[in-house]
Amino acid sequence: MSTSLYLTWSDDFSQDGDLIIDEQHRAIVATINSLHYFLQQGHGLKGLIPTIKIVSQYIQFHAKTEEGILLENEYENIAEYIDKAKQDLTAYNKACRVALTEQDPQHLLIFLKNWWNQHLKDHNELSGDLKS
Repeated sequence: MSTSLYLTWSDDFSQDGDLIIDEQHRAIVATINSLHYFLQQGHGLKGLIPTIKIVSQYIQFHAKTEEGILLENEYENIAEYIDKAKQDLTAYNKACRVALTEQDPQHLLIFLKNWWNQHLKDHNELSGDLKS
């Protein structure tokens, strides 16, 4: 049986030699794909609450890693980064509640795909800010 990936890793996602960020980004993609896989296998959202929590915890973990890197580089807009990370987590939790209430796993997957694309865009902007 062949299963499709929800997100496909691309070398375009790589962050110019920032190996820890690249590894974490790969893990985020893999975790989202795992959630998608379980949903394709017919697992309901309620049965996937542990996986949903793992995604939340990993997003938080990744944000803390990025925050540490920004602090090391004396990033002047660190407060805005921290606020955005909190907003992202709040939005993820809301998307989870909606998906569970409405029994709509696609709602959560679409949220995660949109979040991932925005995260990459934000990350590229941050990288540009740190280089200037």
